[in-house]
Amino acid sequence: MNNDRPIALWAVPRSISTAFERVFVERDDFEVLHEPFSDAYYYGPDRLSDRFTEAEPKEGYSFERVLENVLAPREKRVFVKDMAYQAKGVLSPEFASRFVNTFIVRDPKYVLVSLYKMWPDFTFEETGYEDLYKLFRYATEAGEDVAVVDAMTFSENPAGVLAAYCEHLEIPFRSGSLTWESRDVEHWDSWEGWHDDAEQSTGIKPATRRDPELPEELEEVYERCLPYYYELAAHAIHATSRQAAAPRPLEVGKVPGNGPIEPHGGRLVDRVVVTEERQERLREASELPRVPLGARTLSNLEMISTGVFSPLEGFMDRETYDSVVEEMRLPDGTVWTLPVTLPVDEDLARELSEGSEIALVDGGGEPVATMLLRERYRYDREREAALVYRTTDREHPGVAAIYRRKDVLLGGEVTLLRPPDPGPFPRHYHTPRELRAIFREKGWKRVVGFQTRRPIHRALEHIQKSALETVDGLLLSPIVGETGSDDDVPAGVRMRSYEVSLQRYFPTDRTMLSVFPAAMRYAGPREAVFHALCRKNYGCTHFIVGRDHAGVGSFYGTYDAQHIFDEFDPAELGITPLFFEHAFFCRECYGMVSSKTCPHDPSSHVFISDARLQEMLERGEYPPPEFARPEIVEVLVEGLKESR
Repeated sequence: MNNDRPIALWAVPRSISTAFERVFVERDDFEVLHEPFSDAYYYGPDRLSDRFTEAEPKEGYSFERVLENVLAPREKRVFVKDMAYQAKGVLSPEFASRFVNTFIVRDPKYVLVSLYKMWPDFTFEETGYEDLYKLFRYATEAGEDVAVVDAMTFSENPAGVLAAYCEHLEIPFRSGSLTWESRDVEHWDSWEGWHDDAEQSTGIKPATRRDPELPEELEEVYERCLPYYYELAAHAIHATSRQAAAPRPLEVGKVPGNGPIEPHGGRLVDRVVVTEERQERLREASELPRVPLGARTLSNLEMISTGVFSPLEGFMDRETYDSVVEEMRLPDGTVWTLPVTLPVDEDLARELSEGSEIALVDGGGEPVATMLLRERYRYDREREAALVYRTTDREHPGVAAIYRRKDVLLGGEVTLLRPPDPGPFPRHYHTPRELRAIFREKGWKRVVGFQTRRPIHRALEHIQKSALETVDGLLLSPIVGETGSDDDVPAGVRMRSYEVSLQRYFPTDRTMLSVFPAAMRYAGPREAVFHALCRKNYGCTHFIVGRDHAGVGSFYGTYDAQHIFDEFDPAELGITPLFFEHAFFCRECYGMVSSKTCPHDPSSHVFISDARLQEMLERGEYPPPEFARPEIVEVLVEGLKESR
């Protein structure tokens, strides 16, 4: 007889937990108990809910009796799936110690919209987040190494996540349990309509990562649930988390004695024509076949030419494009995660000859660069979207951009014929060569880069200062190219807020503001690596990766952008990522903290979602000073008024 403690999967409603449970139903080495504590919570003599008051209380459904039954000796080991709030009558540290505790969580927006359809009058307690977090704290404070599953990640990679889950629990992984025949499952019928999908399915169905429309009446409860979700999601296992990886040293990039770090690929690319040759090269370009460039491609051209995209020397040919899309590497094995391409329409492509030189022209028809055309080729939009963005949903702005793109791609080396355009922020524009010289002049050998497209609030300030404690200098590197998202504050407004933040709350001799004039791609994990490599080329030795870096909506897991770095050897990246969980002001600690440094419940935390902050700023409302500094908010509010 197996006397091991029961494995408990504690969940919130509508979190794909029943599908996860179904995997264990299909195994022959576990006895599965489905939400046993719901009997006590809704129907017991000491029931804690009025939802089913028409039903007579049942004496045998006391919390103590249910717990006794769950823990009773059995022939097989027990796997129990339940909501933590349904066990509220017995929740305690001692209760947690009776189980091997695991958790499954999902972004509350999905949970609340689905729960609202089933129970329009649900209570905050029935969302499950608060009690789930409470049980999580009981387990972890007792020293238990718990497994947390992100529901969306599990639905997308069930075999990988389940393998990591089983390895964590030291139980066999059985891939055959991931498929089954459609059938009714005992004990599920008491929850009519709740588990139909899991019963009728034949395997784990990938969930759609598209933000559901959140009814206005759910916005407040969403804000209450979100901090609990972030706390738990920070501990989520992922498919590669248990694979052996080389220990990450503090410093992996080679930093010469006079600094700064080597560029990616070992050489800083410079494809800008020298001043003495510019006029002659422009005259020659005026006689070449012309290819017009849009704003995004012009930005890519300049970043290739000035070395931001080192080791790229031009737009990608087919071999390079395929290698990057499929392997996240250049053909020579160098890490590179995003394709950089030049799209043209088919008619124009037919007029161009491979092996010839062409002129790249701006919106006014003026030559800005030449290109040695190596190759013309077609590409598969759906494949690129699926591999680079992990979705083919055209609601994703990056995917939408792929489908707006023209049909043929041109590959070849480029030469920029004019000085790089500093754009609207000349005081804060620097090429990699210029920025590296500044770092050398300042004596900064260890520089941390921070990418942002958001206004700076106190949580971001806290992360920046925490990183600055470990290095010589902080590079605040806001993205100011095309964003393609309606929820972003205009770059000019953001830049004024960054200036105020650095002037008033940072040491000016250890910080620098320099724009990153690239377009946002919203490629999530892949873009996080891309951003790190670009900052390496600017001279950074470290790069901050926070929650949902370069994400949009709910297309990526909360910490997917951190997990992707485990897929590479630290030495081949050459820049050290610094991972941060979300930060917040705690009323009990009376300061800025994170879940790693604060012992208090999220109800003590001052937290505002990005979406709500945007709405407040647009209405001219000031968030609490614990969340954002009033003088910075003033800049944002006034700037948004002016930009309308």
